[in-house]
Amino acid sequence: LKVRPDALRLAPYEVACIVAMATAPTLVFFTLCISSTLVAGSLRPAPSLGPGRGAWVVENPEPFGMMKEQLELVARRVELAGPVRYCFLLAIEGHLLHEVYFHNASETRYEADSLAKTMIAQVVGVAVAKGLLDIDRPLADYGVEPRCLGWSASETRGTRRSWRKRRQRRRHQKLLVETEVTPACGALLRKLCPDVAPPFDCAAETTDRPMLPGSTQCSDRCLRDRHVQAELLNASCAKEAAVWCRRPPGGDGCWKDCQTGESYWPSVTARHLLTQSSGVGRYSPGTAFTYDSDGFIDHLAYLISKITNESSATWATREYALPMGLPPDLFAYDDVSDPQDGPEFSPGGGQMMTCRDHLRVAQLMINEGRWADDEGVLPGAAIDDSRPWRQLLTEEFVESMMRPNFPDAFTGYGMLSWLNAPPEPNRCCTPRWGVGAYLPQCGVPATNRSAFEAACHLQTCKEEFLFDHMIGDGITSQTAPRDLVLGMGQSAKYLMVVPSQGMVAVTLGLSWGSSQLCPMGKIDAGGRRMPNGTILPQGTTLNSNGYDDGFVAGQIWRAIGNISSIRVDARGEAKHAVEVAPLPTTHAPLFSPRLASLSGGNSSSSGGSCYCGCPPGMGFGACFNMPSTAKQGDCSAVSKRAAEVCPAHGMPRQCHNPPSPLDTDCQDVQLSHLACRLISGCQPLPGGGSHGLPPEEANLRFAICQCQPTVFEDGACEWDDSPCEYSPYYPPVSDAEAVDVQLVV
Repeated sequence: LKVRPDALRLAPYEVACIVAMATAPTLVFFTLCISSTLVAGSLRPAPSLGPGRGAWVVENPEPFGMMKEQLELVARRVELAGPVRYCFLLAIEGHLLHEVYFHNASETRYEADSLAKTMIAQVVGVAVAKGLLDIDRPLADYGVEPRCLGWSASETRGTRRSWRKRRQRRRHQKLLVETEVTPACGALLRKLCPDVAPPFDCAAETTDRPMLPGSTQCSDRCLRDRHVQAELLNASCAKEAAVWCRRPPGGDGCWKDCQTGESYWPSVTARHLLTQSSGVGRYSPGTAFTYDSDGFIDHLAYLISKITNESSATWATREYALPMGLPPDLFAYDDVSDPQDGPEFSPGGGQMMTCRDHLRVAQLMINEGRWADDEGVLPGAAIDDSRPWRQLLTEEFVESMMRPNFPDAFTGYGMLSWLNAPPEPNRCCTPRWGVGAYLPQCGVPATNRSAFEAACHLQTCKEEFLFDHMIGDGITSQTAPRDLVLGMGQSAKYLMVVPSQGMVAVTLGLSWGSSQLCPMGKIDAGGRRMPNGTILPQGTTLNSNGYDDGFVAGQIWRAIGNISSIRVDARGEAKHAVEVAPLPTTHAPLFSPRLASLSGGNSSSSGGSCYCGCPPGMGFGACFNMPSTAKQGDCSAVSKRAAEVCPAHGMPRQCHNPPSPLDTDCQDVQLSHLACRLISGCQPLPGGGSHGLPPEEANLRFAICQCQPTVFEDGACEWDDSPCEYSPYYPPVSDAEAVDVQLVV
């Protein structure tokens, strides 16, 4: 009989009953046992498997040695560490002990971005537990056919799934069949963007950056330039440009090595897709970390459909979402399939979920795959929870989610979950993203890609390798347990799981991390070396386009990490091993983000529509029904309406030591798409003081900028000849209506 270690722990009332049994007659024993249960049992309930299909219920934290006031303080620190925050939830041993909503409510659903990837791994795990799937068997053995949907590298890379992109992909597939590039448009395209015109130049594709997913499609950076778009629009060539770089090579073309022609598809397994090591056609599977949110990881959905003989979305809803108590429409807007197929869920994430939904996902990992379910079986001796339950995931699968599966290649990632891995030389990777900075007026045309990159582009984000613990670089094991596992979604959406403490935490919001390892905004680039060897002169200031998810995750962990130091003495009184510091008094209150109405507006229009994604690079926004007088393909009339429908972002920026004036310069942080203002200067990071921390961590400071979108980014608005199609990601907005402030995204 395998007994879980936590099953050997005894609750206070159980201890009282054992003592009573050993020292008292039978009648007295029952009296003492019942009274002991009523009194001592209120101190600390037995571990729970979570709410099952029912709702979470907030419980008293004091039996767990925690004070309500202290948890409120922790929540405030979380809000400061990751501005703008929507929620913070904490559960211990299956009991929800604290829940706070800084904006919106418990039933508010948000686009999860890549935070939902952890949930997708569990969906696959259900198939494994049912004996339908061996994750080490090639997908080809199950009859899954490789698909290549023509995404360019810039569209494949990212931390989110976008409903708009899924919609684009289906429309582009139709265009691929119906659209032929006319000679006149072809000539114009070659003139404007000679470096991206077919045939694709395989030799120009770099292969030394393992974070970049590969592609056998041409880059469309030139085609996203607003001046190029204007010329194409005036020449009625916009539709041709839309398919110019999206002609799929067919069959397993996306899985072929660009230079050798070798196909990696026959060896690709579900484990490779779950661990982000598929190689995306550039590396042998299992040998490199190739993060992907779209065309490659989508094969997990095709696999589930193949082995279950029904659409993956339908199967996942019945076998996973409903038993977990998740919404029945969880995968309703996911469809990533070809038009002729049934609905497929999105393996890259992006589902609409509440904060409580994510807490269920995290709790299932603490439970080692067990979940309370009235339709399940009665518990065995190793289960503390007395309710019926079912084994949704095998213990082996959950363990694989929380450890490196290919440690010789990378150690910072498990199965669709990030790990707080120990530092090792050349072990990829950290959650940092950024294109770096470009030297203005460098004298090299952007159409000459290789020369432009060498002379004009400065890599400012050290994203390829693990410098220290993944949690924020420098946040040591004194504050971040080695078994800490994270789910991450764009803009600092996190679930945190600490199995050794039975603890799970969830916080969602919109925070854009800027660290010295991956900065956003103005940086002092003086003395830095360009790829071509040129040393930038002192005083050179550039705008860096970095995003460091690990930095914000580290600061949020600092805000909640002291919870693990709380202990209970023999009288049940809470004691704190680390002194709780007072709240900083210099932080101004954060104003509520402006949010778009879910109900949308008038969906009728005779002038087409424009789907516009919110900056910076979000997977949601609004759909604008255009008047009949609008020029086909022209969304410029709504380009400045981002402030009406897009929420604000908070930006915690790591400060230098000593602070630099650039640390608190919030201007032009994201080109001209955001209007940013300083909320707080360089202050200590929220946490329980600096006791016992190394100097480099104790001295960390950060400033807070808050940024409101003003205009949509170049290429963020897509024209459609039809009226707006409703979705919670892009609710319809008509020109005539005022936008409400009720957003769920």
